[in-house]
Amino acid sequence: MFTVVLREQWPKLSVLGSSNSRDVFKSIDAYQGLGNILDNITIINFESPLHFANSNRFSQRMENIILEKAEKKSIKPIIILDCSAISYIDMMGLEALRTAHKDAKNEGIDLIFADFSESVLEMLRKTKFLDDISRNSVFPNLNMASKFAIDISNGSLKL
Repeated sequence: MFTVVLREQWPKLSVLGSSNSRDVFKSIDAYQGLGNILDNITIINFESPLHFANSNRFSQRMENIILEKAEKKSIKPIIILDCSAISYIDMMGLEALRTAHKDAKNEGIDLIFADFSESVLEMLRKTKFLDDISRNSVFPNLNMASKFAIDISNGSLKL
């Protein structure tokens, strides 16, 4: 029980890499042979539900990532947030997502969300979160999100 509580309060935020065929997205720290799909595109995975007990940690980590990407923006940076492990979100978690989106936008970074569960997506609809962001920034899976990010990077689409 104690380890469950600890994992919920201090979840990992991992940078994901992909194979050349973009059929696998896994932690670049855990697997060899994976890399960024493009130098300016970073895929982040949050490995927990997003709620009151861990929303501050999420916000701090996202702020650090956003600021790090903003410093290196020779090409427009894009962050894809893999939300597949966010099985539950409360109002503090929702506010953390809003803040991350706003911070990224203020730094000229496109933030794309991928793979929300249907229950979390319904919560985002009910709270009007999806009205506050571009509907083009939410995708059902990482593959579609990464293809869109590549198109943005190539200049053929805008968020």
